[in-house]
Amino acid sequence: MCCGGCRIIAAMLLCFLLNAVAWPINSGKKIINIDSINVCNTITKSNSIYVVSGEIDLKGKTIQIPSGCMLDLQKGSISNGVLVGHNTQMTGLHKKCIGSIIKGSWLLPTINDDYFKTELLSDDQIINNVNHLQNDRIENIVTLKKNKYECSISKNDGCLINVSSNTKLSLHTIISIKGNNFISYNIIRIKGKENVAVSGGVLIGDVGKHQYVDGSTSQWGHGVHIYNSRNVKIEKMTVMKCIGDGFAISGELNSHAGDMSKASSNVIVKNVVSKYNRRQGISIIHAEHVAIENSSFSDTGEIEANSPSAGIDIEPNIQGTKSQTVRNLKVENCVFERNAGASILSNHYVNYQGLKSVDSVVFVNCRCDNRVELHTGGINFTRTRMGSLKIIADKNPIVSIKFLNCSINGHGIDLYASNMGWRVNMVIGNVLFDSCSINMPQTIWNNNGESSIKKSGKTDCIGGIKLRNCTVKVIK
Repeated sequence: MCCGGCRIIAAMLLCFLLNAVAWPINSGKKIINIDSINVCNTITKSNSIYVVSGEIDLKGKTIQIPSGCMLDLQKGSISNGVLVGHNTQMTGLHKKCIGSIIKGSWLLPTINDDYFKTELLSDDQIINNVNHLQNDRIENIVTLKKNKYECSISKNDGCLINVSSNTKLSLHTIISIKGNNFISYNIIRIKGKENVAVSGGVLIGDVGKHQYVDGSTSQWGHGVHIYNSRNVKIEKMTVMKCIGDGFAISGELNSHAGDMSKASSNVIVKNVVSKYNRRQGISIIHAEHVAIENSSFSDTGEIEANSPSAGIDIEPNIQGTKSQTVRNLKVENCVFERNAGASILSNHYVNYQGLKSVDSVVFVNCRCDNRVELHTGGINFTRTRMGSLKIIADKNPIVSIKFLNCSINGHGIDLYASNMGWRVNMVIGNVLFDSCSINMPQTIWNNNGESSIKKSGKTDCIGGIKLRNCTVKVIK
């Protein structure tokens, strides 16, 4: 009797626990079973849980799911049609449970590409489904692990993967785009978002396949474009063969230099490889608090080139009275090699407010096999090896540059101050070389410390160049 009573109590307790676990999911929602016969007429009530039994064939129809609903796919799958969500939840997801086009808005914290039936959905359709399933309102964990995707860009300035806020995107795949004739595209776009992490994968653009438009440079086809976004981390990724940049970090033009309200900020790019891109390995255009670490930017312009074909270009733009700014950028332990243009390039026009468009930029322990070319000040170098160095005051006065424990090889140091047109009397000054090793061609060496630096243009505008504890070696 006691033993039987215990069993009854245990059964009641188990029943209570099961109901307690199920209650938050059901939460008063009506449970409705659906099948292929009644699917169109059944999914009509809001605040309901629709349990899919067996394989549901929509036969090309579009199903609008009412608000406040959940699809339970644990016992079945849905194929051959369009599902339009209205902040719809899904549960019971498993491999190959979705063979339909997904549109609308969804609340799905975990998104895996193995949910989709690859025999029914194209690569483009799977990627579009992933885009629609993300939601800025929740945390999204997205995983793409299909061996390879070959996708199309659908329109000019279009993108393939549009990442939402609060998203962790893990790529265990190769994603390539088909040849197109658009002057601008992004393979991955992070625009106006925050709290994003993307890791892994190989992205391949359409260099060698692109159909160039007459009259356009077609230089804005980027692998990863971070635009007016915050708290973004990109790591362990390879980007190659884009007609523009492997990576671009930018934002909207603001009313004046120093206004960072529409810039990207708190961005980390780490352990990436950018190679064989057409315009740049990476461009930093409008951003602050950016760290680029342990990465390689190489072979830019090797297959096809669009000027300047640099490894990295720091290039805030100006348009009328509007300006962009790059500041608090640190590039550490990076390699820039075999680029058709400069290894490192800083390049911007003077802003109209007299404010610095480039400031607090630091390169630490980097290696460049080609020239470092600076058209702006506000940059310091530490323990960085350069193929050569050019400082050119043709767009802005250049002041406050420091080189500490750097090695400058090959063609040494070349300073140029413009004496042409509206750029007359551009100034180079307050440039310090501290404990540097400088290798100079004999043709420009004349046994005078500062004369180890070649000066050209309006040379009387070049001054305040200091060499402290430097060694100069003449190359015969």
